[in-house]
Amino acid sequence: MIRSFLILALFTYFATLPRAQGCLSQGITFSSQGAIDSFTYYYPGCSIIEGDVYIAGNTISNFDSLCHVVKIAGDLTIEFCGILQDLHGFSALEHIYGNLFIKSNAFLKHLWGLDALKSIDGRLLIENNHSLLSLEGLSSLQLIKQWCTIKSNFALSSVHGFSPLLQIGKSLEISNNPELATLDGLPKFKTLNGLGISNNYDLVTLSGLDSLSLITGVLHIKDNFSLLHLSGLSSLTSIESDLTIENNDYLINLTGLNSLTDLGGSFTIQDNDGLLSLHGMDALRSLSYFTLSRNSKLTNLSGLDSIETINNYIRIYSHDRLHSLHGLGRLDHLNGDLVVSYNPVLTDLGGMDRLIWIGGDLTIDYNPILTDLSPLQSITSMSGKLTISNCDRLKSLYGLQNIDESGIRNLEITYSDSLSDCAYENICFYIYDENNAEIKINAPGCNSSEEVMNLCLVGINGPLEEDGISIFPNPTSGRIEIKYARQSASDLKVLNAQGRLMKDVHMQDASLDLKGLPDGMYFISIQFDDHRIIRRIMKIK
Repeated sequence: MIRSFLILALFTYFATLPRAQGCLSQGITFSSQGAIDSFTYYYPGCSIIEGDVYIAGNTISNFDSLCHVVKIAGDLTIEFCGILQDLHGFSALEHIYGNLFIKSNAFLKHLWGLDALKSIDGRLLIENNHSLLSLEGLSSLQLIKQWCTIKSNFALSSVHGFSPLLQIGKSLEISNNPELATLDGLPKFKTLNGLGISNNYDLVTLSGLDSLSLITGVLHIKDNFSLLHLSGLSSLTSIESDLTIENNDYLINLTGLNSLTDLGGSFTIQDNDGLLSLHGMDALRSLSYFTLSRNSKLTNLSGLDSIETINNYIRIYSHDRLHSLHGLGRLDHLNGDLVVSYNPVLTDLGGMDRLIWIGGDLTIDYNPILTDLSPLQSITSMSGKLTISNCDRLKSLYGLQNIDESGIRNLEITYSDSLSDCAYENICFYIYDENNAEIKINAPGCNSSEEVMNLCLVGINGPLEEDGISIFPNPTSGRIEIKYARQSASDLKVLNAQGRLMKDVHMQDASLDLKGLPDGMYFISIQFDDHRIIRRIMKIK
């Protein structure tokens, strides 16, 4: 009997305790302080708002009447509250199941009042609060499931205030906070799914990110005009997507990325006007995409000495002081394009000496004082278009002679005023095979496919006694005899001066009649088992 009485008493006690009540499944808008103050009158006992909460109004100064709200099932937006200085009143709020937007509150100085907030299932956006000094008030926040963005808070000088246990599900963006000089105060993140640091004009260091070892998304460091170095990233070993370092005027090198061993996406370094060297990438062995552009003080590529493979393209362009490519001395395979363009003081391609294979286009253009391609002579294979253009002081294609012409998909040799030495065997064979070739406006000897073929044949012919081939008479009025002293041919072709096929025969020793062809110069191409030989012959009346 006594036991039954106790159970009944306990049940009655707990039944009388206040329970969390839900309300406002359609959400609510507060546009004045009066509307907030009347909340408990119209919604007594409401501690869970089941829809969105939108707060905006120039008379709003506090949220005291919302002090019993524990959860918001939708978004919480606080914006355009012209006299609001802190967030006092949300002292019981623990969970937001949507987004939290705090933006455009001109006199908001602190985030005090959100001290109980533990999780945000959506995004946290703190933007355009021009009086905000720090992030103090978020000390209990342990989880942001989506993005965290802190931007355009013009007085923000500190990122202190987050819980040291905070986890961010998507990326962290800190941008356009002109008074922010350091990232000290951020949680000790070990992993982020993305990180953007941009347009923070007074930021001089990335200290505060010292524990970060893995970024599963992108890392963008852009438009931080006072940033001196990257030393706050000294623990970073892997970036699974893109790395962009752009428009950081006082950054002089890449020191701070010394532990980076893996980069899964593109690597872009551009518009860093103070960058003097690429030192700081000592552990990186391979890249996927590499773009280096418009770094006006960069003179060479020293600092990339550890890179052996680039899995896609490399593009190096528009550097006012770059005079060589020294620094890529270990690169032997490039699986995409090699583009070297618009470098006004580049004199040679030294630094590419070990490169043997290019999986895409080879483009060298608008390098007006480039004189030497010889560092490229280790390249034996490519698979794309070969372009040499607008290199005014380049005299010779020497350095490209070992490239197998079967991998050249298109050929452009143009607008290089001093270029006359183009008659290399692979170039001649490429033209002979009736492939696409644009050769024009260079020096005499390399002004057309015909000029190149003429000079190439002179080099290929050599003394007859060296290859044991006799073609006579030359010139001829029609019939010619072809004799092979030491080897037998499987195929013989006759081409005109433009490289067009005129006759195709299969024979050993040959007596060939050209009477049906117009007078002029022709090429006799003789195919053996493992090589070809081309001879020039003149047909006259």
